[in-house]
Amino acid sequence: MNDPGQPREYARELEASYSAVPRAINEWFGRCHCPCASAHPGDEGICEAETPVTTHRFETGLTGPVDVPLCVPCAAAQGVTELTAG
Repeated sequence: MNDPGQPREYARELEASYSAVPRAINEWFGRCHCPCASAHPGDEGICEAETPVTTHRFETGLTGPVDVPLCVPCAAAQGVTELTAG
């Protein structure tokens, strides 16, 4: 026979799972994730990791293009790197 409390337990587990999603999104988008060493190697150490303001599309070999949150200094350095490389 089914436990009458079982649906409530499933609902609690589901609610906990859904509430974790915004936290995970905030953790990803709430920080700069620039690959500084390869994206702008001449300007390492300029990152303001806690203040992303834009995203930049990076090509990856495994998964294809990925939009990565960037802070202002990393976005500017990335732009200069791209302008001077081409």
